Amino acid sequence: MTLLQLYLHFKNSPESTWIMQWPNAQRLYDFILKNPIERVLGLGTGIGLSDAVIALAWEHKGIKGHIDSIEQYDKCIKLANELIPVELKEYIEIHKSEPEVWSTPEIPYQFFSVYKTLPEPPEGGWELICNDGPSPFMEGENYLDLPNGTIQKMILEDKIKVGIKIIYDGRVVSLKILERYLGDNLSLLFIPPRGEDFVVLERNDKPLIVRDDKLDAMRNQTTYFSPAKSIKNEIIK
Repeated sequence: MTLLQLYLHFKNSPESTWIMQWPNAQRLYDFILKNPIERVLGLGTGIGLSDAVIALAWEHKGIKGHIDSIEQYDKCIKLANELIPVELKEYIEIHKSEPEVWSTPEIPYQFFSVYKTLPEPPEGGWELICNDGPSPFMEGENYLDLPNGTIQKMILEDKIKVGIKIIYDGRVVSLKILERYLGDNLSLLFIPPRGEDFVVLERNDKPLIVRDDKLDAMRNQTTYFSPAKSIKNEIIK
């Protein structure tokens, strides 16, 4: 099976509205081909395309990797199990986890959606995390569409070690908040062309740094927070 055949297999599904765009599927496939990655955590299975792309790359490389993929919706899990080709399923284990609202004093006045539970990491830990969830969800009578914060939570809990790669396919708001408060801890490995949204980060070896990048920029580059100067009206005689 080629990558294009796999992509069209998912694209032709009636539930394909939110799958990654073709250029990003190519980038993900190429990234797995070119990097020695065998242990992946997928945050948001959806209908299974990104997991299948990674598994296909492993199959073409002739290696046996493993994906721990997390999904909140039973419907998505069912569709993923139906759509992921049989020969690729051996690489993928889907875990169900409910989402919840999370906040932390380290990132004040921000609320995030995170997965309540994560599987135990494999021996040696995950080498790549693909961030694509949780999706919006209901809490009581409230519809919650919050920035994803599982990556932020994992960094603050020291669960993302030096060298782990992180891929964002979309999720632009979540990525901007990550960069604002925790950007010092991450290095950019791939910057997408203008107008596209596939970003690859890597946890660097700096000690944990949490700061508000926007606040620092405003303090350092403007006089916005300086006391106002008094203005006297001069009477010209």
